[in-house]
Amino acid sequence: MKIKEANAGALTNFEVLDFLRSRGASKDPTRVIVPIAPSGFKVYDYLVESAACNQTKEHVKEFLERCKSYKLAKAEVLNIINLRPSALVEIDPIIEESEKRFGEQLEELVNLVVEVLPEPPTQKLPEPESNEVKEDTVDGKNMDEDKMETETGEQIDKDQTEPNEDGEQIVREEVIQAWYMDDCDEDQRLPHHREPKEYVSLDKLAELGVLSWRLDADNYENDEELKKIREERGYSYMDFCEVCPEKLPNYEEKIKNFFEEHLHTDEEIRYCVAGSGYFDVRDHNDKWIRVWVKKGGMIVLPAGIYHRFTLDTDNYIKAMRLFVGDPIWTPYNRPHDHLPARKEYIKNFLREEGGGQAVDAAA
Repeated sequence: MKIKEANAGALTNFEVLDFLRSRGASKDPTRVIVPIAPSGFKVYDYLVESAACNQTKEHVKEFLERCKSYKLAKAEVLNIINLRPSALVEIDPIIEESEKRFGEQLEELVNLVVEVLPEPPTQKLPEPESNEVKEDTVDGKNMDEDKMETETGEQIDKDQTEPNEDGEQIVREEVIQAWYMDDCDEDQRLPHHREPKEYVSLDKLAELGVLSWRLDADNYENDEELKKIREERGYSYMDFCEVCPEKLPNYEEKIKNFFEEHLHTDEEIRYCVAGSGYFDVRDHNDKWIRVWVKKGGMIVLPAGIYHRFTLDTDNYIKAMRLFVGDPIWTPYNRPHDHLPARKEYIKNFLREEGGGQAVDAAA
């Protein structure tokens, strides 16, 4: 093999990490679909916990420029950037004969490193186990610090592992929340709450045929609950859809189409494994309900329901799409009340007790 252009320069950890990121490496559980070997992910997992994690090209360039006066060897510069020593005791093993070569200047060099190169990620130490028995846990009345609050203002136990039916809904509401929308035409990516805010329970969504689960998005490949749902509901097809300006071809056109009110003749199943987005559905009175689905949330929109989708202000979602048999993504923009799927939906979910009529979509 003949090497035409040799480059013997060693790479900093930052340059390696930057390359892996450009190839799609991340902590995202869906990273298995990016073109990186398992060994590459091992390198990535190490580097994101190192000093390289918070460095940028500008940091490295500035340090290389400002350290020239110290006449360091290339290997010494490389190790300083990679290890980011912040004390004399840390820089001494990196530089050969450091005291003899630099004397008091060594402390100046450490100060330069601290000034220019950012701190590495903070390593969280595990909290010591406590044998103290928490009070008021038998009746579910834990102290406030042992609870977390959903956007709806409800408090739930952080360590609630076997919730009852009501508790299960509250846990789901950490990743799936719903509310009635205002009539404002401002940016569709905004929450569009009514004033005052009017939240919708997951039970109310279920009355409209919208089902929901909270799943383990960090372990979707081995999640027994997901496997059970797929088996019970016959979801044989699976793929991923990543929606953001950088990743989705024809983004502007597609996001516009997603936000057109439409229905499908089959269920629409979306499991958010990263990011978040809004699924808007109509209620019994034809009012919009905005359903905010975040990482770990999975929803099923029934066949025949009028709905639409948009990103939120984070501009990113990666969702698992599930389907019974071969996928059919055909949208039927409103009105399409003559379709059998729509008629069946009206019959099952929109007919009011006592013979009330559903909203006429063509009106």
